[in-house]
Amino acid sequence: YTHLVSTALLEILFGKPLQLLIFPGNQSNLYMNLIIFIIVGGLAGWLAGQVMQGKSLGLVTNVVVGLIGGLIGGWLFDTFGIDVGYKLGGSLITATVGAILLLWIVRMVKK
Repeated sequence: YTHLVSTALLEILFGKPLQLLIFPGNQSNLYMNLIIFIIVGGLAGWLAGQVMQGKSLGLVTNVVVGLIGGLIGGWLFDTFGIDVGYKLGGSLITATVGAILLLWIVRMVKK
C-alpha cells in the first residue's frame, strides 16, 4: 500500500504519466487505503526509531517519519529495481527502510 501511494505521489510531483495505482471503485477503498497507509507509516516510523535511537519518536513523529520513509523507500526500491511486493509486509519493509534512511540523513546533517 505504501509503495502504491508513494509511487503515485512521486509521479504527480515529477510529472510522469500517472497510472491508476490506487484501487478503483468506491470511495471506501480509497479511505481504507489511506488509513492503512497511515498505520503502516506509524509502524515504520516506530521501527526506524527503535533501530536508530532505541526508542519511539512519539506517535505523530512516528507517522510523519514513516510516511516520508514510505516515499523515500518507494523511490529507492523502484530506482534499484528491488521488488518486495505490494502486500502489507512489502509496504512495511519499504517504509521502514526509507524511514531508517531518513533518520540517518537527519543524524548526519545535525552533526
